[in-house]
Amino acid sequence: MKSGFIYFTNDEISKLKSLLSKSKDEKSFNVLNKISYYEKMSAQMDSNYIKLATDKYVTANEDIVIDDDAIISKTNSGAYVHAWVWIENKPKRKRRKVENE
Repeated sequence: MKSGFIYFTNDEISKLKSLLSKSKDEKSFNVLNKISYYEKMSAQMDSNYIKLATDKYVTANEDIVIDDDAIISKTNSGAYVHAWVWIENKPKRKRRKVENE
C-alpha cells in the first residue's frame, strides 16, 4: 500500500507518539515528525473552517455562536463546524378565536 488513511483517537495518537519518541531509529523519528506536522496542519485547517463558519453565520445578536475550539468534522468536500444556536425561552402566544358577529 503506497498511501491511505488510518483514523486514530487522540489517546491512540498520544500513545503512538510516546512509543515513537522512545525509539532511537531514524524511521521512528521521521514518523513522529510526520505526525507532528499533520497535527499542526490539521489545527490550521480547523482554524480556517472556524473562521469561515464564523464569518458566514455568526451575527451581532449572537443567535449563532461558534467557539474558538469548536469540533470540526471534515469531509472530502468541506467540513461541519460545531455551533451553538440560541433559542429564546418565550412562551408561545395563544391564538384567540375571533367570533363573527
